[in-house]
Amino acid sequence: MIVPLNPPLEGVTAERFLALAQTLIRVRRRNSDDLHSILIEELHWLQAQIIDGRQFLAYEASARVLLDLVRLGWEIREQGYGIELISEPPKLQGLMPEEVLAEKQQTRCFFEPTVQNQLASPAVRDFIRRMEEPSAKSCKKSIALLIAEGAELHARLMCAVQTGHMSDDRLANAVMPYLQLATPDSIDDYTGHSLRDIWRYFRYTWSIPQFSTPGRQLLYLIRDAAHPCHAVMGIIGLNNCALQMGEEREYYLGWNLRALKERLKNAAAESSERLTEEYVWLERQIGASLDDVETSQLVEQTELERPNRETIAKLRRRAKEFDRLRDETLRELEKIRSDNEGPILVAETENEYVHPPVDEEMLRLEGKSSTDPTMQKARRHLIARKRSALLAELLHARLMLTENRDAFLSPEKLFDLLQRDEIGIALQTVLAALKSRYAGINMLEISTCGAIPPYNHLLGGKLAALLLFSPEIADDYRRIYSRPSIISSQMKNAHICRDSTLVYLGTTSLYAHGSSQYERVKLPAGTISTEQAELRYRRVGLITGYDGAYIQRANLLAANDSMAKAA
Repeated sequence: MIVPLNPPLEGVTAERFLALAQTLIRVRRRNSDDLHSILIEELHWLQAQIIDGRQFLAYEASARVLLDLVRLGWEIREQGYGIELISEPPKLQGLMPEEVLAEKQQTRCFFEPTVQNQLASPAVRDFIRRMEEPSAKSCKKSIALLIAEGAELHARLMCAVQTGHMSDDRLANAVMPYLQLATPDSIDDYTGHSLRDIWRYFRYTWSIPQFSTPGRQLLYLIRDAAHPCHAVMGIIGLNNCALQMGEEREYYLGWNLRALKERLKNAAAESSERLTEEYVWLERQIGASLDDVETSQLVEQTELERPNRETIAKLRRRAKEFDRLRDETLRELEKIRSDNEGPILVAETENEYVHPPVDEEMLRLEGKSSTDPTMQKARRHLIARKRSALLAELLHARLMLTENRDAFLSPEKLFDLLQRDEIGIALQTVLAALKSRYAGINMLEISTCGAIPPYNHLLGGKLAALLLFSPEIADDYRRIYSRPSIISSQMKNAHICRDSTLVYLGTTSLYAHGSSQYERVKLPAGTISTEQAELRYRRVGLITGYDGAYIQRANLLAANDSMAKAA
């Protein structure tokens, strides 16, 4: 990849930036210390210059970004009177073992400055000190009790090997792993620390920085019941899947446009009856999404069943109007707070529009309780805008299907039809509806999965990956998140509880090379129950994904909804 770099610099700052780039071209060693020294030198030069504020900030930002990109492996090349950045695609095969180790070390170096900055922050240092050396008043014990000693673990294993056979229960009793869900209010029996704090402490030992993430989350400790204090063997973190999961993974799931077009073409090649089934499936997805949206004060039932371009344009205008009203309301709220004049009455700013209904109960689902009528009105405008925009997209997709029904059902005409931009937009709407319905409910991302020393020397990482197949995780997820979906309920203006069966776990490995933690990890069919299918990880391009059912459960999608390949 080649990217031209043209920062908004003029005069002396532009000349200095080019000189910086030329210096970096000549520099052979590009470790973090060298680059940091160069940055300090540039900042000192900048402080000594008499330039306007915009150029000052623009140069500082440009220099920092350039140095960060160089640290991440980008090469600089002069091109004409400017510079460009070059990033070579990673070599995916044919690396020698020492090259793999070097690639891994380089990846860790990328994150090292951020990790060190995080560990150096006063809040983190204070947290670590409280975990390792709790005060006497806290009645807690040091977290060191939960870290196994290598010698003690070795003695346990050697005792088991020497006094029994590998096939008996003695070795199994030497290490006894189990999962422990770290809920916000759970306390460790041995140290008195919060399980969440224990998880957080060990997460700080990772090679990448720790950040809080919004949305659904499950955090687990892997404990060793054979240790006197049930030492922590590893940690697991599960979070919401991103709606945009990357082209390769979405293609594998059937959730991108290329995969859907291939599916339709394959159906056309098979038979016209098969193509009719696919057309009915597309209609059904749009209908299901329309049923999940409150249409009152936005569109009539006849317009839903037989949409036209005027209806779609009207909905798009309404979406823009609700967006404008929300912005105005937020500006009013800011003015009220700055002037300290107290809340204004909602009636003072209402216009001629009849707004779609949004019940107070739906607003309370967000957990952002507010008695300020102006803020509540802004939230209602936001929901109304989302409803209008989504209805416009869905009705456009339905209109495209209706107007082009004959071509959809004709194997001879389908290929040309799929080349049209409007048809592609309609199919993207179907895919977006699928992802919004399932990705945030039935799929999770493995954000953290690994072992804690000394268990990392005993394939503890693979143990953690295998424990993710446990039905305990699926049961915890269903129990904790079997509640109304916030966004879906607000769009429908009624409680909507989705089926929270967990059917897919995916992860993007930290290392592009030599990442073996998930390789060859599988749970044979019948291990958990006689009805349980085989569970395993599959590599999808540079992405490692897990798909399968935990036990025998209903298929997430209908029988012919092979797009998800889930369960």
